[in-house]
Amino acid sequence: MPKMPQLDALRAFAVFAVMYQHFTSSSWLWFVPTGRIGVQLFFVLSGFLITAILLLARDRVTRGETRLFEIRQFYARRFLRIFPLYYGVVIGAAIVGIPGFREPLPWHLAYVTNVQNAITGDFAGASAHLWTLSVEEQFYFFWPWIILFTPKQWLLFAICAVAAAGPLFRSALMICGYSNMAVYTLTPSSLDAFGLGALLALARERTAVTGDDRLRRGITTSALAIGTPAALLTFWSLTWHPGHYWVFGIWANLALSLVFVWVIDRAANGFPGRLGRVLTWRPLLFVGKISYGLYIFHFIIATAVFNRVLKWPMFEGLKAATRLPGMTFLTLCAMTFSAAILSWFLYEQPLLKLKRFFPYSRPSRRN
Repeated sequence: MPKMPQLDALRAFAVFAVMYQHFTSSSWLWFVPTGRIGVQLFFVLSGFLITAILLLARDRVTRGETRLFEIRQFYARRFLRIFPLYYGVVIGAAIVGIPGFREPLPWHLAYVTNVQNAITGDFAGASAHLWTLSVEEQFYFFWPWIILFTPKQWLLFAICAVAAAGPLFRSALMICGYSNMAVYTLTPSSLDAFGLGALLALARERTAVTGDDRLRRGITTSALAIGTPAALLTFWSLTWHPGHYWVFGIWANLALSLVFVWVIDRAANGFPGRLGRVLTWRPLLFVGKISYGLYIFHFIIATAVFNRVLKWPMFEGLKAATRLPGMTFLTLCAMTFSAAILSWFLYEQPLLKLKRFFPYSRPSRRN
C-alpha cells in the first residue's frame, strides 16, 4: 500500500478534537461537539485503511494465497497494534481502582463496553471513551470476512449496503424508543462511517487497477456536495431545535462521514501548497503516530489522575493555577502527551516490531 503521510496528520486532528472537548467540557462555536467530529473521522479513516489492506489481501488470494492465511496475518498484526496497550491500561486501571474500570471490567475485556453503555444509558467514569475502541474491534471482527469472501461482482453492493445500514439502524432505534446512548454507541450505528471509508478504498483501488477514475470522482464530489450542507444543518438543529434530536441523532454521523470521505481522499493524494506542508509537518505526523496512546490515556488522566493529583498538599500551587481553564487544558495535554510518548517508545514500538513475524506475503522458499 502506498504511503499516505497526511493521513497521520488527520489522526492528529481527530485525537486533538476529542481531547479538546473532554479537557474543556465545551463545544467549539457553541454547537459543534468536537469529540463527535474526531470520533467520526477516526471511524471513516479506519474503514478506509482497513479495507485498503484487505483489498490487497484479495489480490494476493487471486494470485494463489489462501483466505485463511490472509485473515490470520490480519488479525495477528491488529492484535499487536491494539491489544497490548488496551489490555495493559484497562487491567492496570482496574487494579489501581480508577473509577469506571473495576466493576465493568468484564465488559472492557470482552470489547463490549459500548453494549454496556447502551444497556445502562450512561458512561462509566474514566472509561467513558472506551466505547469507540469496542466499536472498532467489533468492526475488525467481521469486516475481513466480508471483504475476502464476497464475490467481486457483489463487493460494491455489499459495501454500499453496509454504509446504508448505519442511518437505517439509528432510525429504527429512535422509532422504537431506545435511548440516545444506544443510538450513538452501538456498532451498527457507525456502519455508515466505516462503509463510506471502505467505499472510498474500493474506488481508489479500481482507479489504481483500471485507470478509470469516474467512481472515485463521483463519490468524493457527491460526498462533499451533500455532506457539507447536511452537516451544517444537523449541527445547527442541535442548538436551535434540541427537541428535535432525532435529526441530529440520525443524520449527523452520515453528514460528517460524507465530508470526511472527501477530506481523506484529498489527504491520500496529498494536499498541495501551504496546507500540504502543514499536513506533512513532522511533529504533527508524530502526534498522529501516537494518537492511539493519546486517545486511551487522555480521559483517564482528565477524570481520574488529574483530579487525584490536585488533592495532594504539595500541589497547592498547581491547584490554584489550574483554576484558569487554559492552564487546565495545557496541564492535561502535557500529562497526556508524556504518558503517550513514554508508552510509544517503551511499550508499543518494541511490540510492533513483532509484526515482522506476520508478513502479509509469505517469504519465498528457495530450493
